[in-house]
Amino acid sequence: MVMIMQEDKKLIICPNDKKMDILNNYNDSLHNIKFMTKKEFLDNYFFSYDSNALYYLMKKYNYQLDVCKVYLNNLYVIDINKDYDSTKLNFLKNLKKELIDNKLLYFNYNFKNYVSNFKIEVYNYYDLDKYEEIALNYKFDIPKVSIDSSVYEFNSMEEEVNYVCLKIIDLLNDGVDINNIYLTNVSSDYYYTIRKLFSYYNIPININYNDSIYSTKVVQDFLSTGEIDLENNDKSIINKKLISVLADLSSIDEHDYVYKKILIDKLKNTCFSSKKLNNAVNIRDFYKSTFKDNEYVFVLGFNQDVLPKMEKDISYINDSIRDEVNMYTTTYLNSRSKELVTYLLSKIRNVFISYKLSSPFSSFYKSSLINDLGLDVIKFNDDKYQYSNFYNKLRLGEKLDL
Repeated sequence: MVMIMQEDKKLIICPNDKKMDILNNYNDSLHNIKFMTKKEFLDNYFFSYDSNALYYLMKKYNYQLDVCKVYLNNLYVIDINKDYDSTKLNFLKNLKKELIDNKLLYFNYNFKNYVSNFKIEVYNYYDLDKYEEIALNYKFDIPKVSIDSSVYEFNSMEEEVNYVCLKIIDLLNDGVDINNIYLTNVSSDYYYTIRKLFSYYNIPININYNDSIYSTKVVQDFLSTGEIDLENNDKSIINKKLISVLADLSSIDEHDYVYKKILIDKLKNTCFSSKKLNNAVNIRDFYKSTFKDNEYVFVLGFNQDVLPKMEKDISYINDSIRDEVNMYTTTYLNSRSKELVTYLLSKIRNVFISYKLSSPFSSFYKSSLINDLGLDVIKFNDDKYQYSNFYNKLRLGEKLDL
């Protein structure tokens, strides 16, 4: 695809889900194939940093932790040898120089030479910024396509998820393998409703909650006492993650007030996954997944500002100064996002698209793409009431209360 040097050595840049698809379907030898995620590649190509950089900025300048992260994540596009017109960019340049001088940014100086010996292929990263495309020597040109799918409208999130359950039961009754049924574009707002309704219909589903270890009793006990109970095997999974977090912070004085702020942030962003069922409906990322022709995909939440995702010009490096660095403007990104969603939908053979007008806490509008693409909107009213007597009783009780 790009940077072809030796045909027998290949570096594949892809999300982990795509990596598993490739491994499961690859017929040739894997001996000369390397895999990396985009983040792994960019951290090696540009630089990486750890909690020591956060600690330095918080301690010296009294920056808030989230502000430090914004500054650090914007340093990838900064050239320390360039004088910028923008005050913001020159501030970032000086900050980058200071971090380099204090050895707080970690560079892999051999990486560019190392990857020059590989044929690099990029999969399922469609939304790269300009500096990422340059680093990967890769740009995905989105084909101009059209789609001809109906979209189902629902008054509430619960009605939308109920429709999905009914359609899944119909598919299962028609002999479709449950492992070939997926939900996508599912935000965490849906999790409670999905778990509830799927249980009413006895449809097994894997929901990766990515629960933070911070709220667990194991971690809260440690924060209170400073001790880790290593004798209880029931705590071993969380203990391993806790010990790993503490090891990452071993170079920072644990008695410093900044230490605890960084520790709590790392604990909140360290998660453990739910147990996965072998035969169940699964949830996959809309932008990072490739679906086969024998798979059935439910695209939920086809709402405005959700699908496609629309950027706002509120980033630290905003549109007015992006021409000085290798970054796309929000106008370009939003235009590309619409084309990308259309393209990805066109690649799903068996697709069911739906949106809701409300959730328990919010109101929503349908995606502007529905009108742009001239898609038919169907107001679903074919609830069969025959698959869950328990759910029927709950709904009857609710109507009687009203």
